[in-house]
Amino acid sequence: MDNPTEAKVFFKMLGQVAQLTDDNSHTHARLKIAAHFGQVGLQREFQFLIAGHNVVGFLPHWADDVRNEITGRMLHDIKNTHGEDARKLCWGCL
Repeated sequence: MDNPTEAKVFFKMLGQVAQLTDDNSHTHARLKIAAHFGQVGLQREFQFLIAGHNVVGFLPHWADDVRNEITGRMLHDIKNTHGEDARKLCWGCL
């Protein structure tokens, strides 16, 4: 984060992610992070999981495994593009 405005937006997003997690909206929390960092492909993958969750009313175990794999790729990309501190902060809110 190169400027105070960028940092403020980032920390506001983290607060929203933490609230989504507290509300048991774990996939929405991950979607919020992917959207913040402009990870369009990962956003689509999370949206697909959310749509499936909405159809059956819960997240099947296999979908949880898929979500974890997508999350790993998302955090790896964040680390590579924004640094380990950004990755840790995002992971800490999930």
